[in-house]
Amino acid sequence: MTQMLHICQSCLATKSAKPPSDEALADLQSKMSASGLDVMVKPVDCLNVCDAPTAIALQAPGKASYVFSGIDVSADADDILATCIVHAEAEAGWITNALGCGRLRFCLVARLPAILTD
Repeated sequence: MTQMLHICQSCLATKSAKPPSDEALADLQSKMSASGLDVMVKPVDCLNVCDAPTAIALQAPGKASYVFSGIDVSADADDILATCIVHAEAEAGWITNALGCGRLRFCLVARLPAILTD
């Protein structure tokens, strides 16, 4: 099951800084692939968390979705990977113990339940 990791590309511009570089996104994608996880790193225009750049969102079919802010894609790459692993292993994506997520457990903005299709 493919996880989607959306990375905001616009919120840092509001803080007179640059969004994560293409190289940082490629490095993160490589890290995900090397781990064996099926994660697609996808830049997006805006996640509407402009007051605490950079924002990222994690989604997968049939699983809860998460939005995090205050992320440095390069410096937090290991914690992003760890969070993707915890999410993939969690029933319905509902992370009940976020200790495995490293620093990202302090960066959570929103958790949305999975869409039920039955």
